[in-house]
Amino acid sequence: ITSFSLVARTKKILGLKKVGHCGTLDPFATGVMILCLDQATRVADQLSLQDKLYQFTIHFGVETDTLDRTGQIVNTYDGPPVSRDDLSSVLTRFTGRLWQQVPRYAAVKVQGRRLYELSRKGIEVVNPPEKEVTIHDLKLLTFQWPEAELVVHCSKGTYVRQLTADIGRALHCGAHVKELRRLASGA
Repeated sequence: ITSFSLVARTKKILGLKKVGHCGTLDPFATGVMILCLDQATRVADQLSLQDKLYQFTIHFGVETDTLDRTGQIVNTYDGPPVSRDDLSSVLTRFTGRLWQQVPRYAAVKVQGRRLYELSRKGIEVVNPPEKEVTIHDLKLLTFQWPEAELVVHCSKGTYVRQLTADIGRALHCGAHVKELRRLASGA
């Protein structure tokens, strides 16, 4: 379900007028989602600023338009498998402060409209927005071509889908997110 749907369901089930969330999750993602109820919605903005922790599975060799498993395939790789050493080496480039392009299918507003709405209508955004994010830690848990499982501790606003696509490009094989789970939001 979408983050909006979760908020709507919570309002209905608990009979509340005000419910807010502290950071959207992609509809295919699972895991922690902080909800603020009634007067607690006043602190939702402060809670959204906190770091996040995600566990995710990268599928190498296939790129999609949404950068995740729900999208249409736009490119495939037929070359040799990437080695664990090459992957580990590339991952070191994606820690610290970096600029990240906002994915085409994101809820960010551009020209007063959601970027994903423009993308679904086939409207190309010439200069998609970029944002500065911080990757505090990026750990490789398992790797067996064509998939790897990782954990990332990152700042608010980091797009794991874009991080995955960037890793795939750096390895010259492409990639998309197969699974995504938020393990923590703040403390």
